Amino acid sequence: VRAWLFDGDGSAIVVHADPDDYKTDPSGNSGARIACGVIKPA
Repeated sequence: VRAWLFDGDGSAIVVHADPDDYKTDPSGNSGARIACGVIKPA
């Protein structure tokens, strides 16, 4: 996991208010963004 999670362009996470409908692009009609963050090695 570490090899691709911490590659050259970094990694981030976005949490949406609703579940992904697995149809609509780009965010699956999953509602507002309620949290986000950058993932860094500890």
